[in-house]
Amino acid sequence: MKKDYLEKGLSFKEVEDRISQGLVNRLEDNTLKTPKDIVVTNTFNLFNALNLALALLVVLTGRYRNMLFMGVVIANTVIGIIQEIRAYHKLYKLRLLNAPHAVVLRDGKQVKITQNEIVLDDLVKLSIGQEVLSDCVIEKGALNVNESLLTGESDDIEKEAGALVYAGSIITSGTALARVTSVGKDNYIAHIVEKVKREKRQPSRLRDALDFIIKTITIIIIPLGLILFLKQFYISEVDFDFALLQSIASMVGMIPEGLILLTSIALSIGALNLSFKNTLVQELYSLETLARTDVLCLDKTGTLTSGKMQVLEMIKLKDFDERVFASLIHALNDQNATGEALRSYFKQADELSFEKLLPFSSKNKYSGAIYKGHEYLLGAYQFIADQIIDAARAIIDDKAQKGLRVLALAIDRELVGLLIIKYELRQNLEKTLVYFEKQGVTLNSFSGND
Repeated sequence: MKKDYLEKGLSFKEVEDRISQGLVNRLEDNTLKTPKDIVVTNTFNLFNALNLALALLVVLTGRYRNMLFMGVVIANTVIGIIQEIRAYHKLYKLRLLNAPHAVVLRDGKQVKITQNEIVLDDLVKLSIGQEVLSDCVIEKGALNVNESLLTGESDDIEKEAGALVYAGSIITSGTALARVTSVGKDNYIAHIVEKVKREKRQPSRLRDALDFIIKTITIIIIPLGLILFLKQFYISEVDFDFALLQSIASMVGMIPEGLILLTSIALSIGALNLSFKNTLVQELYSLETLARTDVLCLDKTGTLTSGKMQVLEMIKLKDFDERVFASLIHALNDQNATGEALRSYFKQADELSFEKLLPFSSKNKYSGAIYKGHEYLLGAYQFIADQIIDAARAIIDDKAQKGLRVLALAIDRELVGLLIIKYELRQNLEKTLVYFEKQGVTLNSFSGND
């Protein structure tokens, strides 16, 4: 039975049964405010409550035309709701587009599914570079995993058959078939998230200043309005309705409604302009953070670069049969940017029979294979060569200064060649960096290679 399971995984009937029982890896995403939350937070606030209280007093007089000040309140509320709901829908679509996927075996076929479609006992195929999406036990194969997201420790941990692999772990080397043992809220990481989860309001000096003004005015306006009403009604001896309307008019004039409305309009125009440049604004007041930025720290990979790589050339330091390395690269089949660039460069590869494959390990910094009694290695030159000749070091230093990546080739720990790899820069990168420089923003670039 176990052998059949490892070859075929769950049947589609078994998957449907588990879905009907609710044994699916679904988690509520509480990081996004729902449209209902957006409407509530924009409607029920101190500014609206203060104006609504004054409007209700106007209703008592029957002079409804004196409620025109509520137009400003409604406009301000509608602007905030529309902008946040618009951002919510865009962000939701973006999350669906970038949702993590897993490859599972079902009825003997490899099926690519989203994280939320994994069911209990699914047989998941795990390989280097993937994130584990649900707690599982290794049934076949072996892995090295990084559990820093769970433990804070960045050391690689070896996992063999029978070992538990936690959701949130990153696979640094190896391949395996693993059986899902927990889904949804039963995952270990879900318990951690539940304990530390809290809603955090983004800081904003502008919003805090407006809130302070409204709170201060609220404290002052109530006793002052009462004094104005008593003066009108008892001292000036005007009728009740007139005294009340005069007092309300004075109180409304003390509330900076125009300031609130103009702030919302200005921020909305800024958010609209940014949307034309494919920039998503989740909260209006986040524009203030952008305006106040004077230092911007950038990661190289995926920020300055697109995440794609290209092999520019191969420099031979000694004569060797490059077909072995070509076959090795295709045999390892690493599913990452480096692997894709190497396979694109070495398009033709003979299917050689290797005695042993050495999958990439972030600890060792290399991958390789044993072929005809010789060790062929591909990786960082410091880790695969016993000695580095001056000519090779000069080439490596020169290429590194030009922002290029150097991957070394070694046979039996002797450096035989260098692969020069170029990172693909993002479009309009130069224009963007020049713009920040003109705005007086200091740019700092960081890299894991530094």
